Amino acid sequence: MIRRNCVCGNQIPPNFCLCASCQKKYGMDRSKWEKWLAFMVADLDREYKQSIEIVENEETFADLEFDVCYEEMCDE
Repeated sequence: MIRRNCVCGNQIPPNFCLCASCQKKYGMDRSKWEKWLAFMVADLDREYKQSIEIVENEETFADLEFDVCYEEMCDE
């Protein structure tokens, strides 16, 4: 399972962007966040979504090996 992290390093649920302590500290109004915080939240979100896409679409070595064996069987 892929874990999502807050800017402070704490784990958070997949649908959250900040942990409870960071929500209290920075608020939830993104328009009032400092630029570094908005950047970090967006970057962590990008990394999280990229990890999900890799897990869902990555072809493993075992998958490729099966394809090669199948192709060799079909060529004979």
